[in-house]
Amino acid sequence: MEPRQGPTTEINQHMDTRHQKCGTWRDNCNSWYKENKPDDRVYIWAGSLLHHLKTFREPRYEHYDLRREREKVLAFRGNGRTELEIER
Repeated sequence: MEPRQGPTTEINQHMDTRHQKCGTWRDNCNSWYKENKPDDRVYIWAGSLLHHLKTFREPRYEHYDLRREREKVLAFRGNGRTELEIER
């Protein structure tokens, strides 16, 4: 599972815009969040913790490139036994 570049760029642009419009990050200040550079990017969620949790509660699979580890799609089912059953 690998994030696609388009959605990654889009969310970064959205966060940059939000940080520039509101909050303490719009000011030209030296902060460790900005690597002590007044005009550097802020790499934190531009909203509340509850908003962050709600946004990422369910994955948006269209934002990812998905690849299978095995050629057979249903190979994850294994041999019909659990690890506990095999140990006995």
